[in-house]
Amino acid sequence: MPEQEPKSFLEFRPSPIHGLGTFAATPIRAGLLLIEYISGQIWIVARREIAPGEELTFNYGYDWEDHREHPCGCGAPECVGYIVAEEFFEKLRQVKPLELRSD
Repeated sequence: MPEQEPKSFLEFRPSPIHGLGTFAATPIRAGLLLIEYISGQIWIVARREIAPGEELTFNYGYDWEDHREHPCGCGAPECVGYIVAEEFFEKLRQVKPLELRSD
């Protein structure tokens, strides 16, 4: 299990991405346990250093069949545009240029 620390390094405030967002209140180092849900076994751990004020986003890994119901608004250059399981990322990268074509 990742290292446990108090959750005082997170703050919640309005987000331009999706209404209410989770932001880093202080610097967060890689490997730090951010959110833990014991019964459901959900752990969210920082994969990299996070700067104060940076918004934390999560990918809920939805299925391909429902991908159009879960668009992502993060704006990150590497984002595939939808909140889907990582196994569908490459498929979306191939489909996305086709959707943008105007015939």
